[in-house]
Amino acid sequence: MPPKYEIKAKNRIRQKLKKFPDIIQRAESEGFNESDTRTIVKEILSEVLGYDKFFEITSEFEVKGHYADFAIKLDGKVKFFIEVKAIGSKLSERDLFQIQSYSASHNLPWMLLTNGRIWRCYHLSAGSPPSVELVFELDLLHIEDIEDVVDKFFLISKEAIWKDRLSEYWEVAKATSPETIASCLFCDKVLNEIRKEIKRETGQNVEIATIADILATQVIRGNLAEQVGSKIRKEKEKAKAKEKTKKGLPAICFAYVPDPDKSNTWKLRYRNPDGSVDVNHLSAAVAALSPGGFRGRRVRIPPEHLPEVKKKLLEAYKEIGTPEDKIPPGIKL
Repeated sequence: MPPKYEIKAKNRIRQKLKKFPDIIQRAESEGFNESDTRTIVKEILSEVLGYDKFFEITSEFEVKGHYADFAIKLDGKVKFFIEVKAIGSKLSERDLFQIQSYSASHNLPWMLLTNGRIWRCYHLSAGSPPSVELVFELDLLHIEDIEDVVDKFFLISKEAIWKDRLSEYWEVAKATSPETIASCLFCDKVLNEIRKEIKRETGQNVEIATIADILATQVIRGNLAEQVGSKIRKEKEKAKAKEKTKKGLPAICFAYVPDPDKSNTWKLRYRNPDGSVDVNHLSAAVAALSPGGFRGRRVRIPPEHLPEVKKKLLEAYKEIGTPEDKIPPGIKL
């Protein structure tokens, strides 16, 4: 459950934002200039994002002899600058450089560039030279998902800036970016684990360089990896939903499974759910096949199925490295 301040802020954004698409559309058709556009932007900052228009939105903030269109101030401290361009103009690299210089001079990590319709939020990281990355972009005349717009606008609202929610969002976004995931995927440790899994599945030794090349040229293609991953997860979920069990154990745990759909016919448990050999149950299964049975209880298997059952038990003994002379003679073929 989101905190109350977030719910309240998002409700305000959702409600107050409704009237602005019509205003922006009309302003665009009438060719509003930069000064007129600033009026619309200030109203959005106040009504939608919750900033006090008299004390928290400072116009024409001086920065080294130049003036930023708006500076957002909370508790007397500048939080970020906003550069506004005329509503019909395209936002350019030159515009970005302009606000970047303002932000860098005040060591501010966040900045907004807008023409009233398009809103771009950027992150400015320290360094020489500093790097600028787009955090998000919104087009108020092409809202396909209102909740996405509300979520993004919330990040630059008064409530979120107070709580530094934009920094939290950015850290998660960076950690889950395609670049970060690709970097992890192609690191030696992960590639080596893939190589080991290929060996387990196929018995083949494949060079790490070959795996990396296949991933880069044949597997990672846009959304292909996501689609494949989603399909695999769905198939596993389907299989798990359909899988029959006996006392919570899948069929793989039993040596005798005459009907996979009828768990009451399964007998002679000898493995764990993960497929590994359960030594105690293995010896009990062998004993249950003997004339004396296991603790006096004998399990009878139809003669035509008995060789296959014994074969499974024999393979299990060999799997755990049991010497030939220690394998119970009753299951030797």
